Amino acid sequence: MNKKIFVIAAIGLVLLSSLVVFPVSSSSIETTSNGITIYVDDDNLDGPWDGTEEHPYQYIKDGIDAADDGDTVFVKEGIYIERFEIFKEINLYGENREKTIIKPSSNQKSVIVVYSDNVNIKEFQIQDGLQAISIRGNSITVEDNIFKNNICGIYVKDFNSFNNFKNNLFIGNYEGVHLNDASNNTVIFNNFTESTIGIKIVGDYNKIGNNIFFKNSYGIILANPDFDVSYKNEIKYNNFIDNEIPAYDYFDIHRFIKGFNNWYGNYWDRPRFFPKFIPQFSVDWHPALKPNDVGGVD
Repeated sequence: MNKKIFVIAAIGLVLLSSLVVFPVSSSSIETTSNGITIYVDDDNLDGPWDGTEEHPYQYIKDGIDAADDGDTVFVKEGIYIERFEIFKEINLYGENREKTIIKPSSNQKSVIVVYSDNVNIKEFQIQDGLQAISIRGNSITVEDNIFKNNICGIYVKDFNSFNNFKNNLFIGNYEGVHLNDASNNTVIFNNFTESTIGIKIVGDYNKIGNNIFFKNSYGIILANPDFDVSYKNEIKYNNFIDNEIPAYDYFDIHRFIKGFNNWYGNYWDRPRFFPKFIPQFSVDWHPALKPNDVGGVD
């Protein structure tokens, strides 16, 4: 009888313990539906550093090193002199693209190199780099950033695809976006201003739409005779305003086999009722009569 009473009591204690709620420390890292949020703040000079909101890491690299797939690294406003590589499927978010600034220690260095797929980068201002962001993965989203005074803002390395670049401001770069043998990428609602080349494309099936090209030496250059031909790209509903050469589409005989680039509905400095010829061998058959709606770009 005593043995039965002991067993019943033990079971009761187990069930009771399952109902007890233990408090969580307020310093715990915030958990999101897709992982945890790790914080970075360059004002935390003396530590401790554990990635919580109360004790953020001082450097972005440390936050990325602490992250796992699905986590978010949230960077507070500040100036971060560093460069880093991303090998994980993470979100990298800045607090404010006007005031969350990343610079390399030398302009001969790429600032961010992304090797993993499914990375999101948002709300940073990246300055003075060789390549601000070098893309070596697929399905990467770069949105709501400022790229300023870089040799290249976003560089997509050979054969990487399905990347999305949206609502970014490119100002004073040699090249804003360079798609190098890259296909099926989307570049929409961006502003390319006072750069040597807004977008350079060597690739196919890329979509370039609803962007502003303002006061660049070249708005868009497609292909290059030293490389392969670019074909079946879509360049639609962009605004080309006050560029020295709005667009240049190198011709190659292989276009007759592989397919021409599709220029449609772009605005070329003024209303146009007739097709717009694009050197060397392309035509926008239906240019816009007024600037296209590119809402969202500041």
